[in-house]
Amino acid sequence: MKTDRKKGILLGLCMMAVGIFCMDAKVQAAETETSQVSVTSENTENPNSQGEDISDGSVRTDDKETIFPGIYIGSVDVSGMTAEEAREAVTQFVDSEKSFLMNLDIGDTQIPATTGDVGLCWGNTRVVDQAMALGRQGNAVRRFKMKKALEKGSYTFDLKYDIEDEKARSFLENRCAPECNKEPVEPTMEASGSSLQVIDGQNGCTLRVDESVEAIRNYLGSSWNGGAGTISLAYDVTEPTHKKEELDTIQNILGKADTDYSLSSKARSSNIATAAKLINGTVLYPGETFSTLDTITPFTEENGYALAGSYANGTTTETFGGGICQVSTTLYLAVLRAELEVTERKNHSMLVTYVKPSMDAAIAESSGKDFKFKNNTDNPIYIYMVAYNGTLVARVYGAEYRPSNRTVEYESVTLSTQDAEMNIKTSSALSVGVISQSQSTHKGCVAELYKIVKEDGQEVSRERVNSSNYAKSNGVIEVGTKGASPEVAAALAQAAATNDLSQVKQVLATMGR
Repeated sequence: MKTDRKKGILLGLCMMAVGIFCMDAKVQAAETETSQVSVTSENTENPNSQGEDISDGSVRTDDKETIFPGIYIGSVDVSGMTAEEAREAVTQFVDSEKSFLMNLDIGDTQIPATTGDVGLCWGNTRVVDQAMALGRQGNAVRRFKMKKALEKGSYTFDLKYDIEDEKARSFLENRCAPECNKEPVEPTMEASGSSLQVIDGQNGCTLRVDESVEAIRNYLGSSWNGGAGTISLAYDVTEPTHKKEELDTIQNILGKADTDYSLSSKARSSNIATAAKLINGTVLYPGETFSTLDTITPFTEENGYALAGSYANGTTTETFGGGICQVSTTLYLAVLRAELEVTERKNHSMLVTYVKPSMDAAIAESSGKDFKFKNNTDNPIYIYMVAYNGTLVARVYGAEYRPSNRTVEYESVTLSTQDAEMNIKTSSALSVGVISQSQSTHKGCVAELYKIVKEDGQEVSRERVNSSNYAKSNGVIEVGTKGASPEVAAALAQAAATNDLSQVKQVLATMGR
């Protein structure tokens, strides 16, 4: 009996030891579980802000329950707040962060914006539920441990930022894209006195909006720690087609021509200056073709043109842009002397006075007459054209490709002419006694232009460049009949029919005029 009693006592002691061991193990497990939560002293920074891993907010709470003391969302102390109060507090804090300046970097372009401009917003709003659940989740030991830990320290949940896509996109499209998006600028030249200056081109740029939205999101959501900052946006760069070095080859005058317009009317002179300005500065690369008509049209008042005399159907009439054929003609002569390839040229319907026959080049917007030429050299050319003080100047610059002992000349040869007549007619629009010439005479002409090449001063070739046929145009003198009696008007008409101006004057003399 004593032996059985001893065995019972030993068994009881063993069971008690096992119970104590199990109890201790549970406490240690709870302590270990609690120690994995980032709890810090109120006087030290929290080294761990993985709050979202602690709770998914699935613990149900009463609307009037408050968050335990010592809990932060970012830098916002939400201790003792209801869920609604915590959301309001964090929302106000995020709103206060929307005034910080961001420098949006787009290559050479810098655009200022606030974080609010690019749509800064609160990204992890569910963290309030997680803050509310902290200390209410898990077994009794864990809850007890967490409450005790919060009494001694604090726990900080991450406050994460995001952006409102539409707001960011709108700012990028309406504010950034207009400054960023630009076509590449080709290098060009400027003439200053007798020298030329090459101006380098500029790269083009296109903003990549979708990728820039993500760049803003990534910066504000991951890299930003508050305050001002710089966000590099996404963009594409397009380089100019040509390089500055290509224009550096332009060193010589290949061809030049000057014509006089000093006797022109103010309107005609203005038209010449306008067209010359539109042509001036043109750079033509090897193989490219220049169209005078495309470059200087439309002939409208909005484009800088005035009404002035021009040829139309064998007569002179007032049109916008009258006189611009002198510009195409002067350029034609310079191009011929540069020995560029002329691909289209037409002569005027009547002879002009500022160059010899067959040296002209007519253009007309209504009929499509154009002067075109091609850069058939191996280097770019630059066209300089200016109208100043009654002289129209055209220069074709490029890299000289011809031997120094070679020269070229152009000779106008008239094959035949046809004299024009002066016609007299009466006009009821003019007062009786007034005699006015409304149309000058232009003789008809057939002419050819020859290119003469010389080497060391000796002619080595002669080539016909063009053949031109100019129609004659009779002049018109008008005799006024307005206010005359029927008898006098009839007498003036009879005298005008003789085409003899002296007889018209005799009739007027009998009237005392």
